[in-house]
Amino acid sequence: MTALTSALHAGDVCGAWSTFECCVTDAYSAAGCDASQANGILVASRSSSPALANCASPTCSGGSSGQGSNVGDGASGNDDSQNAHNPSSASCDSTASQSAGQACLTQMIQGLAGGDACGAWDVFECCLKSGYATAGCDTSQANAMLSATRSTQPALSECASPICGGSSEPTEVTTVLMTQVRFPADFDPTTFDLDTYVTAVKTALGISTSPEAVLKMWEILVTYLVPAGSDMGALATAIATSNGIEEADVALATASRRLNLGRRLNGQVDAKIVVSDAVKAQEVKVNAANVGVLETALGGAVTVKPGSEPAVAAVIETVVRSDENKANNLQSLMSDAGAAVGGTITAEIATKSSEGGGNAESASVRSSSIMLATLMLLRLVM
Repeated sequence: MTALTSALHAGDVCGAWSTFECCVTDAYSAAGCDASQANGILVASRSSSPALANCASPTCSGGSSGQGSNVGDGASGNDDSQNAHNPSSASCDSTASQSAGQACLTQMIQGLAGGDACGAWDVFECCLKSGYATAGCDTSQANAMLSATRSTQPALSECASPICGGSSEPTEVTTVLMTQVRFPADFDPTTFDLDTYVTAVKTALGISTSPEAVLKMWEILVTYLVPAGSDMGALATAIATSNGIEEADVALATASRRLNLGRRLNGQVDAKIVVSDAVKAQEVKVNAANVGVLETALGGAVTVKPGSEPAVAAVIETVVRSDENKANNLQSLMSDAGAAVGGTITAEIATKSSEGGGNAESASVRSSSIMLATLMLLRLVM
């Protein structure tokens, strides 16, 4: 795996191919499989990528030395032995199976970007089996590719094989997101329509089932420039009192950390005020621009920082039901719904579960990154 990763990072395609060829050939040999099965995969892989045409077959360990010499030949003898060993391969559309493999790899890479290695593997395995079946290929051919891929990454041993149900339909995943929709300063929160948000999210995600959405709170965001030595406790109290809210609903922070009440600070203060309904949010937004009460409390000039005028953000709990592939890319897709609601959307995943049980959410990003190196090579050769 280390050699493969290093070769890919160095741009050494032939070196990476040598690693891949020996890995597949030796793995099949160790498993007691016919050499023609490994060679069949390698022939199809090499023929689909002109970049590999100049790569010589390596001399591999584990008794596979010399097997690779057949890989670049097109070796019609290998095709006959394959058909004899597996009669159904005569009806296998190799072009269609390679195309399916490429599409499945794309889905898997998208899943790995979300850090869920086992979830991405589930999608890849079911996708590949379905694609090979549709192409008229025997199940053993898909299993051989899956075994070769899994053997390059020990971390995948922790991933259980998914229940694909003999269908190309991926597992449905339910994801709970905490979403913030931040609006421009001139937006009136009383005009916000939750149904419009739901429709926009459904369209942006490309899902068939409308998401469930619950508006949890409104945030009013503003940045003040305050006198040197200002008392943050006094500022928080003044903000709360002037807006008729609890002091606990006012949070003051610098760019790097949250301020404890009583701490003194020179310069800029970011304020976040939380309320429960749109009418109150609009009232606080307007009032937040009036700094007279704050100046009295601090005993000096207070101004709203230019470009950071009071604005509102809706915090919405959004429950999305989607296939596995989309579930691994929801945070990115959600941002596309912003234009339809007139704001900027950011989302964080709160929980995620699948119909067949939870996937391994604890799979590390490090393992996912290593797997990406393997997929880079597979993308080249499929």
